[in-house]
Amino acid sequence: MRGGVSAWTALALVYEVVLTFISLYFPVSEIAVAVSLLANLLVAARLSGVVQADPHLLTLGAVGDYLYKSLGTQAPLLFPAVAVAWIFATSAAVMAASRRDL
Repeated sequence: MRGGVSAWTALALVYEVVLTFISLYFPVSEIAVAVSLLANLLVAARLSGVVQADPHLLTLGAVGDYLYKSLGTQAPLLFPAVAVAWIFATSAAVMAASRRDL
């Protein structure tokens, strides 16, 4: 189990580094970067803490500015909501997998 969690964490971190370099060197829209940030459970959970410290999303740069302009005062609720959805989806997948016959 530890090996799987370690591999998943390493892949999630590599995903974030690759996303950062792609957004620096290629013209990627803010919505594409925001969706790709929310598609990663670790990033959504980490950004939930960042949003508590910065409710105007200024630390996220252009992506935070885009989200705050499009969602207004509801933007800080986006990351915790996505993190909770990820947790429920993960627990549902684990429960479904535990009921299967091996």
